[in-house]
Amino acid sequence: MNMCVEYYTDSPSLSGLWKDLKPMLRANSHDDKVDDQKYKSMRAEIHNLSGFRYHNIDISLVGMLHVTGPRAPEHEMPVDGPIDAQLVYSRNGINWHHFDSGRTPIIIRGASSAFDNAMI
Repeated sequence: MNMCVEYYTDSPSLSGLWKDLKPMLRANSHDDKVDDQKYKSMRAEIHNLSGFRYHNIDISLVGMLHVTGPRAPEHEMPVDGPIDAQLVYSRNGINWHHFDSGRTPIIIRGASSAFDNAMI
């Protein structure tokens, strides 16, 4: 089961009494299936969610990591793979949904020799 999850919490002030974390969006078995079909990857992981309000909905670019294998020990992250920017939306800023079931990247990564070939 994929454990990379984006969480939500709030507080009446920055200095106190934060509520318990609630999951907002997680990569699921559908993401893993799409990843396997598109990238021959082991699983999908969500690595960030940067939301903003647009009229009456929240929109976000989600960094979806397509885990293709372990990374060399000298690197910080324990896994390797490309990261795509996917578009998600929410009506309340807490419950997020993908725009399409194919998990189409909103910004295409560059060719294998380009500076942006691994991540957007």
